Amino acid sequence: MKRSRIFGAGVGLAGAVLATYLVEHNRSARYRRDEAGLEKAGFTIPQEAKAHFLPLSDGGRIHVVEMGEGPTLLLIHGVMLSLDVWAPILRRLSSTNRVIAMSQRGHGHSLGGSEGYGFSRLGQDVTEVLEALDLKDVTLVGHSMGGMVVQRLAARRPVELAQRVKRLVLVATSPGPVIPGRIPVAALHVAERVVRRAAKRGRGIFSSDLGIWLTRIGFGDNPNPEGVELTRQLLSAMDPDVIGDLMSNVADFSIMGRLGAIALPTTVVVGTKDHLTPLRTATRIADAIEGARLEVLNGCGHMVMLERVEKLCALIA
Repeated sequence: MKRSRIFGAGVGLAGAVLATYLVEHNRSARYRRDEAGLEKAGFTIPQEAKAHFLPLSDGGRIHVVEMGEGPTLLLIHGVMLSLDVWAPILRRLSSTNRVIAMSQRGHGHSLGGSEGYGFSRLGQDVTEVLEALDLKDVTLVGHSMGGMVVQRLAARRPVELAQRVKRLVLVATSPGPVIPGRIPVAALHVAERVVRRAAKRGRGIFSSDLGIWLTRIGFGDNPNPEGVELTRQLLSAMDPDVIGDLMSNVADFSIMGRLGAIALPTTVVVGTKDHLTPLRTATRIADAIEGARLEVLNGCGHMVMLERVEKLCALIA
């Protein structure tokens, strides 16, 4: 009798696991799109965009694309993404602006140099891009880790930055570690090892149905499939070694005590369904920067530039 109960429980568990897998597999199919689908929806960089590869002082290089003429916008993406995430914004705002998007070192086609992936170096990359393209009166837009880079740069080098930048837009970002505390930081190191081992076996965690749903967590209510698929592709393409180097830097980041030094006009944007950099985090930033404007987007998650394209374009422009 005891064996039959154990056997029955095992069969029931296996059935539940299989049923869950089938449900999630069917759900994930809703978010799969091919390149033609992404292009048709405007989620690819237009072929007419100009590309630049800018050498950095430590031997790295930054990949930049730009379109349009008019007031200058410089867009900086978050961790494990690339300039491609700004494709919908680039397409819409380039009709009235000079829109420039850069891939941070180690992301997309940009390469790291001898000075690694610390926030000081990431900020230096931004200043070198501003200087190499001789940009002035720039609206500097930073998403997630890109927003962390912008905050640090604006707080620590305010006079230098103000010579070329007139305004900041901080999108779904944080003034401190996204996952604070020692135990979560240890979890980041475990995640790092898992990613590295998966890469050695040739199996990226974002190439499966699980990857789609891990990506989906970053979005709010009713995300468009093209946005989810584009994000999944960018996450899948990320070098695990670079992820490992960045994780500890993101976990140790803190600029809260220096935000009062930021004197540039600042807009802070956050979604109510952002679980990575929630509303309370954005409120702390807006409260710390004198005159900062807080914009809250109902139902929006962390990937604002893919979820609320028109609204973010209005806030930027």
